[in-house]
Amino acid sequence: THFMVVASNRVASSAPTTDINSLHYSNISGNHFADLHNFSEIPLLNTSDLLPERQDINTSGYYNALLLESVTDYELLLESHATSNDSAKIYKTRAEDVTGEQITSVNTSWTELIKNDRLAFIIWNVTNRHAGFKTTDESVEKCLDEFNDKIAAIAAYFLSATVRENGYYLRSFIYNVSKYSHLHELKAVQSFYDKLTDILEDHQLYYAALKEIIRNMDQEVKFMITCAQRRFCTCFSSQDIVRYEQQFSSLPQYNFLLKTYLIFGYYIDPIIRSIFIVIGLILNCTILTIFAKHKSFISICDFMVMNITVNAILILTVYVPLQYIRTYFSTILPYQDSSHKNLFVAVQTVLISVSAMSLLTLKVQHRMKAAISSFQLSTLWQSVFCALAVWLVSFSVAAFTYTFNGYPKIGHVLVPLVHVVLYIVVLPTVMTMFRHNTKDISKHSEEENVVTFTVITELSKVFWLTHAPLLLWLLFEGLCGFAFRLVSINYTYVEIMFFYVYFSYTCVNTVALCRGSYVFRKILYGRLSRCRYRQNEQQNVAMKETRHSDVVAAP
Repeated sequence: THFMVVASNRVASSAPTTDINSLHYSNISGNHFADLHNFSEIPLLNTSDLLPERQDINTSGYYNALLLESVTDYELLLESHATSNDSAKIYKTRAEDVTGEQITSVNTSWTELIKNDRLAFIIWNVTNRHAGFKTTDESVEKCLDEFNDKIAAIAAYFLSATVRENGYYLRSFIYNVSKYSHLHELKAVQSFYDKLTDILEDHQLYYAALKEIIRNMDQEVKFMITCAQRRFCTCFSSQDIVRYEQQFSSLPQYNFLLKTYLIFGYYIDPIIRSIFIVIGLILNCTILTIFAKHKSFISICDFMVMNITVNAILILTVYVPLQYIRTYFSTILPYQDSSHKNLFVAVQTVLISVSAMSLLTLKVQHRMKAAISSFQLSTLWQSVFCALAVWLVSFSVAAFTYTFNGYPKIGHVLVPLVHVVLYIVVLPTVMTMFRHNTKDISKHSEEENVVTFTVITELSKVFWLTHAPLLLWLLFEGLCGFAFRLVSINYTYVEIMFFYVYFSYTCVNTVALCRGSYVFRKILYGRLSRCRYRQNEQQNVAMKETRHSDVVAAP
């Protein structure tokens, strides 16, 4: 049973009365209500527009209100003047449409009171559309019998009867918005956004009606029965209204967050990823083209740089689209599906491992070039053997992570931990130790090589600057990401930023190669100069042809 507000000009004589001014109800109305409880004023639609002046109960406007299916159309309905011969029947039919379920044995007395009171109708209709009015007809009639003037009490009674349930409903909805999924699929966000927009529009009317009901209370009404446990229908609880206002005030914020996320997921993120893909493909394809046209001086180290470039192209063409689908369209690539999840983690591990192992192999080849050249193999076969070894090791690491990622208790922590240990701790340690132990081995001239010590240093910096943030984030997410996912949808933006840093590796590796290698920089600038020269030559030829045609055409 719901115990409600008293809102009658005359309370039943058998009930004791106390001064309610001690609870500050005299200042609840209007802006003072929000200020009283330290809440900022909620931006609402114009109350005077939403809630027109009270009409006589016999006018047609209130009967036409019964035709509403949405309370948001209430103002338009008041402008119509159509009449109904059986308004109670229409009211019952529309009540079934609003609640979505049959309402049996509707008591005509209190339904007539609702349809003839504008504020009571708004309170009842909004509640039925969302939270649901769960009080039985018998309970309503029993409570209304405690008032001498039911007409004056009906609006405030339904406010008190519904404000607690509406506060609980808004709190539950906001909680579901915060926790509903791991990576916030766009369809789920769109569904919540559409529902939240509808809730916000209706509860703006509800809140405006709430303030008007309290504002219209005269001094007589404010002397009401108070009870701590709310055991009587004539009990007014300000705490219910305060809790409702707290939940209502957060709706615009969540509405903005969901709308921003939809714009980001549908438009901004694809544009950013497209920029990475286009620029990365241009730069990496340029590297492959340069190596393909200068086969004469390609060494075994240069071939490993080509392997890094091919891996970057795979990141752009495979991993970037796959990660976007997994983030925003989990119905296509379900995150909860262990097979899809393991496959995605395996692909991610292979691509990260190829970059790391190629860098380590490049370091070994460069420091032991003289020893490697003593093998009875051609440069091509040595390069192929090294590339196969890199990919074999990478697939072995991916197979390990694929196996253990299927265990829910350890997989989400073990896989990123393996990445961090191998590529942030072990890899730099091995490279540093190898450099110190081989620093006196065969110092040869590097001026004629594309890959120099400076190139390896620059590529190493780029690798750790772009990979370390993502690997550490994945480990942090595995350890305590569940708690952060419950906080806000903004959690996803942080994760996407780390992936953007990782995607930038496909572009800055070319910059690192240009900075570290004079030979590569010279070749690249030469190609750009030739392209510019060809363009100028074509322009000169076109200008000469134009001048020649002008001379011929002259009389």
